[in-house]
Amino acid sequence: MSVDVLLINLHSVRNKWVLHPPLGLAYLASTLEREGYVVQILDANCPPELPGPLLLQEIARIRPAIVGMTLFTPDLGTFGGILPGLKKLKVDGAYGHLVLGGHHPSYHPEIIEEIGCEWGVQWDGEAAFTALCHALLRGIGDPEDIPGVISNVGGRSRINTHRLTPDLDNLPFPARHLLDNDAYFNPMSSQKISSLIMARGCPFTCSFCSGATETSKLSMRYRHVDSVLAELREIKEVYGVDYVEFVDETFTLNKKLVYEVCDGLSDLGMKWGCQTRADVVDADLLMAMGRAGCDKIAFGIDASTERVRMSVAGKRISDELFRDSFRWASEAGIKSVANIIFGFPGERPYEAYRTLSLVKSLNPTFANFQPLYIYPKTEIYSRAIAEGKIDPGYWSRMVHEELDMVPVYEQPEYGMDTHRLKGFGRSFIWRFYLRPHQISRLLERDRSPRDILNYARIAAGMYRYYFQEEAA
Repeated sequence: MSVDVLLINLHSVRNKWVLHPPLGLAYLASTLEREGYVVQILDANCPPELPGPLLLQEIARIRPAIVGMTLFTPDLGTFGGILPGLKKLKVDGAYGHLVLGGHHPSYHPEIIEEIGCEWGVQWDGEAAFTALCHALLRGIGDPEDIPGVISNVGGRSRINTHRLTPDLDNLPFPARHLLDNDAYFNPMSSQKISSLIMARGCPFTCSFCSGATETSKLSMRYRHVDSVLAELREIKEVYGVDYVEFVDETFTLNKKLVYEVCDGLSDLGMKWGCQTRADVVDADLLMAMGRAGCDKIAFGIDASTERVRMSVAGKRISDELFRDSFRWASEAGIKSVANIIFGFPGERPYEAYRTLSLVKSLNPTFANFQPLYIYPKTEIYSRAIAEGKIDPGYWSRMVHEELDMVPVYEQPEYGMDTHRLKGFGRSFIWRFYLRPHQISRLLERDRSPRDILNYARIAAGMYRYYFQEEAA
């Protein structure tokens, strides 16, 4: 049977210590299948991995009518490496149309014209991409008039008003049957894992996050608890999954929904993890989550000093509230993750150095340390443009020059260039993880061989990012 739509998750250059199912593509696939299309998903990060040349061979072998591809900003260079091959395959008749979606086309839709592609889809792709398939494959409607579609055809470029999915409960569950569900892993669990989302959108205004746009702030939508629990039951009973990662931007934003989901999870007996903010949790909620099987919770600390966090990062959370939240998580038996960003505008080296002392005082199970990256449509991006630290054409150069590095916010006046920021990260990693207390904590006697393998994946990913790339 010929394939109508081939959905591709690009082989990523990003760190590989976590690999979750591409839920966005799986939602597109199930929506298209409901409309009678034959769909296939290629996750190029699953074994056997499919870097550029092998991915092009697969497209030529499958010969779909439409290729749909998720495009994240860090993967622009990877996409640039296969773009000439993609264009040649189209000329040779291996596929009919290329459609790009995902984060980068949503926040920077001009990229479609800049790199010479025909079609893109912004934001929630289910309705827009399905309508585009109807137009291109069934001749229903004008593809250039579809809300949420970016077109660059016949010498005309057009960005239509985006379209969000108002009722998430009307979407079919993600098409996990099209994925290799045994290939995904999470370093927090030795069990078979999957992921799930119960809300879309984010109401907060962090200066470094593309999600803090007007579209996201006005778009909070939640699923009904019955829908969430039904999908969890399917994940467990049909796919044999014992650990679920909730990938909502801020899992505990709707505390009533969290309590309801926890009631259902208690009966299912699954382990799970999530990410959230310290200002939307309390001791009672975390205790309820722990009783319901929550095994891991990640908090975005972001800047290491209250001054930078509140005045520059746009996150008005005190150190004391973070200490409370991490303590409550520990008391509830939940592993904790501290996510730290350093190198904000105006942040002095001595403030960045304070990162480690803050993290140690919080005593998380794991910690991630990242320099401040510049992403499109963020407040930091606008500031970097105004200060001449980046030009608007950088993203298309990432594609055409196959650049793999999202730019960091450099401040040469403080000695905070890319080299030194990477050096901070290496120092923080060494000094946090190589403490005897931390090593013994991670190697407790109840650790399974799979746990040790997962920790090795984390270590290898951190080594590649902080040490190997720098040496190259």
